Amino acid sequence: MTFLRLLICQRNYLNTRSYLYTPSYFLNGSYDPVMIEKNWYKWWQENHLFLPKNTKDKFFRDNYVISILPPPNITGTLHLGHALTISIQDALIRWERMRGKDVMWIPGMDHAGIATQSVVERFLLKTQNLRRKDITRDAFINEIWKWKCLHTNHIFHQIASMGASLDWSKEFFTLDAPLSKVVMDCFIQLFNEGLIYRDIKMVNWSCTLETAISDIEIEHKVVPKPTEIIIREEPSVEFGVLHQVAYRLVNSFDIDEIVISTSRVETIPGDKAISVNPNDMRFLGLHGKYCHNPLNPDIIIPIIPDEMVDPNFGTGAIKIAPAHDPNDYKFSIRHKIPILSIFDTDGRMNALCQLPELQHLDRLKCRKYILSKLKDKGLYRGFQSYKTSIPLCSRSGDLIEYFLKPQWFVLYLKTKPLALNVYNNYKVGKLKINPSHYSSQWIKWLENIEDWCISRQLSWGHQIPAWYVGSNNGYWIAATSEENALKISGGKEVKQDLDVLDTWFSSALLPLSVFHWDGKNIPVEYPLNFIETGSDILFFWILRMALLCTHFTGKLPFNEIILHPLIRDSQGRKMSKSLGNVIDPLCIIKGDSKTLNDIAIDGNVLEQNKHDIKTINSGLSGIKAMGADSLRFALIDYTKHTRQINMDIANVSSAKHTCLKLWNATRFFLYQTKYYGLKTIDMNLRSTHIFDKYIVSRLKKAIDVCNMGFELRKLFEVTECLRKFIVYDLCGIYLEFIKQELKKNDNERAIYALSTLYSVLYIVVKLLHPISPFITEELYQYLLKFVPCSEINDDSLEREDVKNFRNIIRDMIGISDLRLNDINNDLTDMYSRVVNSELVLYLHTKDLFLDNSKQISRVKWLQKQEEAISNILKSEKYIQNAPIYIQEKNIKKLEDIQNELRLICNRQKGDKN
Repeated sequence: MTFLRLLICQRNYLNTRSYLYTPSYFLNGSYDPVMIEKNWYKWWQENHLFLPKNTKDKFFRDNYVISILPPPNITGTLHLGHALTISIQDALIRWERMRGKDVMWIPGMDHAGIATQSVVERFLLKTQNLRRKDITRDAFINEIWKWKCLHTNHIFHQIASMGASLDWSKEFFTLDAPLSKVVMDCFIQLFNEGLIYRDIKMVNWSCTLETAISDIEIEHKVVPKPTEIIIREEPSVEFGVLHQVAYRLVNSFDIDEIVISTSRVETIPGDKAISVNPNDMRFLGLHGKYCHNPLNPDIIIPIIPDEMVDPNFGTGAIKIAPAHDPNDYKFSIRHKIPILSIFDTDGRMNALCQLPELQHLDRLKCRKYILSKLKDKGLYRGFQSYKTSIPLCSRSGDLIEYFLKPQWFVLYLKTKPLALNVYNNYKVGKLKINPSHYSSQWIKWLENIEDWCISRQLSWGHQIPAWYVGSNNGYWIAATSEENALKISGGKEVKQDLDVLDTWFSSALLPLSVFHWDGKNIPVEYPLNFIETGSDILFFWILRMALLCTHFTGKLPFNEIILHPLIRDSQGRKMSKSLGNVIDPLCIIKGDSKTLNDIAIDGNVLEQNKHDIKTINSGLSGIKAMGADSLRFALIDYTKHTRQINMDIANVSSAKHTCLKLWNATRFFLYQTKYYGLKTIDMNLRSTHIFDKYIVSRLKKAIDVCNMGFELRKLFEVTECLRKFIVYDLCGIYLEFIKQELKKNDNERAIYALSTLYSVLYIVVKLLHPISPFITEELYQYLLKFVPCSEINDDSLEREDVKNFRNIIRDMIGISDLRLNDINNDLTDMYSRVVNSELVLYLHTKDLFLDNSKQISRVKWLQKQEEAISNILKSEKYIQNAPIYIQEKNIKKLEDIQNELRLICNRQKGDKN
């Protein structure tokens, strides 16, 4: 096997360049990531190192790797979730270049219809006291374009600061004319094929934004018990309560009422039935009876048995408000009962509620009034605690309602063969999914896919190219312009739908639209080699991309899907601008003196979440500069957690320590070469010294692990391997050995040792480059002053003497790892450690010297941590909102801190005695 295999190949752009640029920071200084990373990105771009070769050759795809960076929204700043995506993709892209591939990695920005519109609406209200309805549609869209221009540069700066090696010559925006044309053409083709239709269906509805929204834009908040929650920045509303309300029976003599359970008394005016389980013996005599609406006795509603009712829920009887609950709506279809919507699109009560005093009031504000009225009528029968989950709009913080509205849908039922085609492509190996455990979810979605609502009642986005012909009893057509619509309608009056397309619709066409597909010839760049993104949008983006693009081209839009876990904050919560736990990656890269509270609250935070930020982040200070290399390393290392990532700045600091070790190792090498007067390295030298053979054997192992990690898309194995090699094998063992060797002033031994060290550093820099490109570029430029490194392929690396030496090293580490907590209670004043089967070390502790200054510093730090965590655990908001497993984790952390403080205190008492 070639020792350097893939990473050290002739086409690696690090190999083929000469020394073109003076490093940006002198290596005789300390490691300063901000200074090191300052100028390299500009230099990379100026030298066109991110551009692929000429793509006109019809066979160019054989040596090409093409991918798209999932376009970030223009809503403001990027967060650590984006940073994770960039880190993983750039590592893969740089690795492919180092394999000799030409790479086309395309950047872009997403218009993000609902997200951007909601942010700009809040911005205008805050800065100009303007609401969307106060200005014209065109004026509002113009304000969003201003917002886009204002924030795009900062987002691109963030991406560049992460070191993303993108081909900026192909940068796109999803509302650019060429991309919009592809989106419009695809809509029209699907419409003409009968695969897009318009119908009245129940959809998720945001009353604040007055639009349908997708499931991914809903956050479900668990409410375990009666809790007051602020909704829409209004006075708090109580959730987690199941109310019992009596409905008086009509013309009944033996039983005069039926008591139902409901958590939403505000929908009582819209009730059209009461339902019980047909097998519930308590209500057998009430089947087919009628009762009075408790708020309006003139309204008579039936009692209808249905299997959907859980007899163990509340009283066993429920009310049916068909216009305001998906299950109630299905019930109304089965039993053919009327549907009455008592809410306007903004969430206020309308005239159909038949209670004039409630009209034009927000439905949640009506809750207390209705409860009071029920009590006055003698119809309130109490309440019980009720664990529930309430759906909240992630963009506005409002409670999601379920509305019956005319919408546009993609008809998936007719495309079952298409879903089957995607399924079969996966089964025969044409599509890889990494990690593989997501495959079952992929198949499940394909087998159970439902029609997709693609219309949004917004101003910002692709206006749907559908035109209504005539006035009453007309029909819909699809056309790219009014002129074309008039031709299709035969000159009849036409009016374009004001709705816009769901952003996911245009996103699903990106593999075609970014290459300006003409609708006929498949772009030569299609399909993508891989698509990498968060696992949370596997359905919303990736699956829909596969279905639509395969429909138009007959080919899957990508050969491989690579997914990473969802990144969360240290409390286990999803990172969200509205939650206020989003941190700009630049705050970690360059440092920020502000507290985490200030960093978060500076963002686009919903008012009701600001208190939670202060509660959870209390006691946390600012962030020190860590550099992009450390952040990338830490984020990639986190992907070992397959389900979710709880982000902690301490892990970035650990990654920075790894970079520091490599920096200092290179400084040591350069100092020693200067001391011994070496200006070149003779790479034909092969050291036979056991120290040198040891480190080269460890390097060989590291190269194999790194290559396998990249090939299997397990990049966390790369970071884990490199951390161990750099910190322990190279710096902790090998350098400590040769430091003693070099002190002997033996020129011959020095030349062999430094030659080996150079080879190791030269290769390690390349191994680390895809993960941490800035520091490796810097160090590489210094190492280029010497001759290029050749391959190392020495069969003696696995000889018995090297293996024995590794065992000795392992035993020595075991001895050096002795800690005071290794006490053996059977041997007074003795500590013991089993080193191996032949050696047990006993250590007298009577005269053991302890470093008092370090002990004191440790105690102070532990006491601060104890106070901070204790304050968090006492907070009512934290107790109510933090997940149980997070609370348990913090309780365990506090116990560990207190135990360590107690142990140190006992030792100090023992020392005094």
